[in-house]
Amino acid sequence: MTTSQHSAPTAGRPSSTGPRSGAASRPRSGAAAGPLAGLRAGRVLTGPTAGRANAVALMLLLLASLAQACCLIEVGRALGLLVAGAGGAGRIAVAAWGSAGPGLLLRALLAAAVSALAAGAADGVSRRSAAREEGVIRGRVLAALLRLGPLRSDSGPGGPGAVPGGPGAAATTRAGAAVGLLTDGAERVSRYRQTFLAPTAAAALAPIAVLVLAAVAVDWLSALVLAAAVVVVPWAVVQVHRRTRSSSGASRRRRAVLSARYLEVIQGLETLVLARAGDRAVAELEEAGEENRRGLMRLLAGNQLVILLTDGLASLLLVVGAAALSLVRVRSGAITAGDAIALVLVSVVLLEPLDRVGSFFYVGMSGRANERLMTGLLRRAGDGTVPGTRTAEPDGVAGADGAADVDGGIAPTAGSPGARVRLSAVTARWPEAPVLTARHPGGHPGGRPAGYGGPAGQGAPTAPAHGRPAVPAAGSGAGSGAGTGTGTGRPAAHGRPDGRPSGRDVLTGVDLDIEPGEHVAVVGPSGAGKSTLLALLDGELLPTVGTVAVDGVTAARGDEAARDALRARSAVVTQSTWLFTGTVADNLRLARPDATDDELWAALAAAGLDDEVRATPDGLATAVGERGTALSGGQAQRVALARAFLADRPLLLLDEPTSQVDLASEAVIVEALGRLGEGRTVVTVTHRRAAADDADRVLTVEGGRLR
Repeated sequence: MTTSQHSAPTAGRPSSTGPRSGAASRPRSGAAAGPLAGLRAGRVLTGPTAGRANAVALMLLLLASLAQACCLIEVGRALGLLVAGAGGAGRIAVAAWGSAGPGLLLRALLAAAVSALAAGAADGVSRRSAAREEGVIRGRVLAALLRLGPLRSDSGPGGPGAVPGGPGAAATTRAGAAVGLLTDGAERVSRYRQTFLAPTAAAALAPIAVLVLAAVAVDWLSALVLAAAVVVVPWAVVQVHRRTRSSSGASRRRRAVLSARYLEVIQGLETLVLARAGDRAVAELEEAGEENRRGLMRLLAGNQLVILLTDGLASLLLVVGAAALSLVRVRSGAITAGDAIALVLVSVVLLEPLDRVGSFFYVGMSGRANERLMTGLLRRAGDGTVPGTRTAEPDGVAGADGAADVDGGIAPTAGSPGARVRLSAVTARWPEAPVLTARHPGGHPGGRPAGYGGPAGQGAPTAPAHGRPAVPAAGSGAGSGAGTGTGTGRPAAHGRPDGRPSGRDVLTGVDLDIEPGEHVAVVGPSGAGKSTLLALLDGELLPTVGTVAVDGVTAARGDEAARDALRARSAVVTQSTWLFTGTVADNLRLARPDATDDELWAALAAAGLDDEVRATPDGLATAVGERGTALSGGQAQRVALARAFLADRPLLLLDEPTSQVDLASEAVIVEALGRLGEGRTVVTVTHRRAAADDADRVLTVEGGRLR
């Protein structure tokens, strides 16, 4: 049994969220700046220092290129003096070298030193910035995932689930896609933005600066002719990028699918062993891995061929052209032999854009692809980091004028217990794309909406580092319960809580009024729509027709901002438990980070678990183990109940809360649920009529209708 208590306080009730964590705060990004579109795109993902680091690296790299060009010009002129001496100029050449040669060499050495120092400093700035921004990117994407919940985080273009199959793909999306986006994806984007964009911009601008220098210091006409050739090089690079984009994207999708399958096998390891299916799973992974390897080798072979042709031919043509131009100018008497050699040497600097082609295949394309997914995710999260989005205020649904939207709904009931609930002509269906789901070997897909817990290995979130639970973002929908993406054993065929295929109405024309403090039980067969009803009340699913009103907040189709306000008013207790690696206190404080030890003990007492925790040597510091494995099933469920007590929401939603426990544990949990329901509106869904004996009303869901 898992609880999910959402993070914003309910009007008239004390706040249970505490201060927002840094990772959960809304990051703001200033207006994009810079001449290159690549430096503007995706700035919503990085912190305020990322742009400054890129600007510093860009300036340093331009300085390095100019210093390198100065060095080459001085070296060319020095070589010209030596050539003149070897050609029989005699005493005149020796005298010229004696007066100018040492100065030329000294200036060349100084320019080379400046170039090396500037390039090294730029590399250091970029690498440090990439390491820093990787954490920033990961935090912002995680905050967006928590804010969306699994129902929306993976549906449509821009979600992690788009990685395996692309936008609109029919393939089942995976929890592994989100994990990959947070780990490997964050690293690739940080490397792309902080170690690739600035050097690429410098490579594009350096030839212009070098040609200006050559025009002033050597020969303006030669520089003008070389400028025409330089324009062709970026055009060739762009054409290469366009022709290789699709093949690189296909390779990336294959790798994402393989990563997701590995994650599934690890999560379902126990089931595979018990079912004696381990060898078969290993064989399937080996086959998929070999297919991925062959595809990657084909991609690399093609890329290397393109790089060889582009780099080799363009380099040869540019250098040979510079040499031919220099000879023509020398014969005409316009420049000296030293200037001619300098022009040939400087032409090497003009090849900088070609050096970026190879990097683009390994850093640029993968970084851009992951960046598009992440920015799409933040855009749908509406967390204020992407222009054109909005964020609901935690205490209501903010409209254009900032006022809470209660029009057409019902006002909060001041001073009365629980929340008032009204469903008006509601029709609901699940979206086309399953979200963060994974068909596990045991047949229990993950991906219940945020706050619907699931047993281990069902698309559950990865345990955070250092053995501490990751505190979800305020308003994320996982404020004190399980993290997003946990499962509850939906039918494997469709990945829906009701077992119906996507795109079909699950509930039709439902009208329901619940008074504050009333306990309503909803019964019906599997797939009838009971869990869909809870998802509507919890804000994880918006109606396609009609409105859902809870304690003064009204949600209708497309009203994404209403989700947070609905979440803020409900606690969900389901049949399966998710506990994070850490201690009992850590897991309880997911509901209220600022809760005192006395408040934690009071919550444990209300859940009937305080005596058992006091009997342990460490008390509140008792480790619960990975996924709560150090506790019994009944104890883990009562920890989840204690979180619900701490969260103190006016609407309590119960989904088969005792279906997976023994009789002794059931009695204790039922007693605790009775205490939890005092002063709250309670909606219980169950298969069993006996579980609804304490309800004030019993309703039946059948054929998508409520009777």
